[in-house]
Amino acid sequence: MAVAIARLCWLQHRTGGLFSIENPRTSHVWRYPAIEALLGVACDVDFDQCIYVTPPRITNKKHGPRIMKAIRIITNL
Repeated sequence: MAVAIARLCWLQHRTGGLFSIENPRTSHVWRYPAIEALLGVACDVDFDQCIYVTPPRITNKKHGPRIMKAIRIITNL
């Protein structure tokens, strides 16, 4: 699937279009050579997308701990 996504991104780039790929920062997709090759025409951006609250672990607490979701985007924007 990563190769197919990379091909579509190259097609967008070659025709003057824009693309972006979003996945968790620790995703294995970033290690695929086809995806890494896109960095020649794009940039990668790492950020914490949001803070979400997990379900409570103890019944007398309203919310569980807050966790940030680490994201990476590759884009030619």
